[in-house]
Amino acid sequence: MQVTIEIHDELARQLEPERQHLADIIRRGLRHRSPGGLSIVEEVFDFLSRQPSPGEIIAFNPSEKSVQRLRDLLDKNRERSLTSDEEMELDTLQALNHLFALIKLQARQQLRAPA
Repeated sequence: MQVTIEIHDELARQLEPERQHLADIIRRGLRHRSPGGLSIVEEVFDFLSRQPSPGEIIAFNPSEKSVQRLRDLLDKNRERSLTSDEEMELDTLQALNHLFALIKLQARQQLRAPA
């Protein structure tokens, strides 16, 4: 199965060197589904699959449950008590956060561009 997400050419050029890394992020992230709900990774991909407008992209925030999971991981990281799976999950979430920041930046640029 192949999933295609349409992004602006400039962002695609920036992401091209990370192509293999992004596939790894997705694979690892999907292994870390939150019991009883969507993980942040699933929330982001579900959101993007709906082809949101630039304004909707900028306004997007993960659910409180997902934010709490991230807080828990960050707390455990500060305490140096992460398991190897949790460390991988945190790495995945940090990479996803960086990727989504780039997507939001592109959306802001699209809104500022003259019509």
